[in-house]
Amino acid sequence: GVTGVQTCALPIYGRSTYATVRVANRTSGGTWNASVQVSDTAARPATGLALAVKADGGVILAWNDTRSTSAIYGAQCEAGSGSASVTRCALAEKWSDQSGASSHPAIAASTTKVYLGWSDATAGNLDIRIRLRNPS
Repeated sequence: GVTGVQTCALPIYGRSTYATVRVANRTSGGTWNASVQVSDTAARPATGLALAVKADGGVILAWNDTRSTSAIYGAQCEAGSGSASVTRCALAEKWSDQSGASSHPAIAASTTKVYLGWSDATAGNLDIRIRLRNPS
């Protein structure tokens, strides 16, 4: 895996705007690299940010997004080098596949698979869903 590197992702809230999801890493020297915006311009991130770091340093993020109904959106980013936190983040996209309100994402990742779990309120009942995705 990647040694001596810490990665952080969080929603950044503005006073009059919606939040954006950004990711940054910190090397073993203790310096934070510049953050990179991961969410798209339509995003309405709410609570429930989840993050997984792949063995190669790539980052996978998922969050509860309320742009229409409550759904899980996510993005995948390749590992950066030098002063870059990450490079080539894929466009954020809807990852939950149910029509009801989805929330509380959780992610586990390997080099070949991404597992996304979340709670879902389709049909008025809270269910736990899981979905397998192939990392980009």
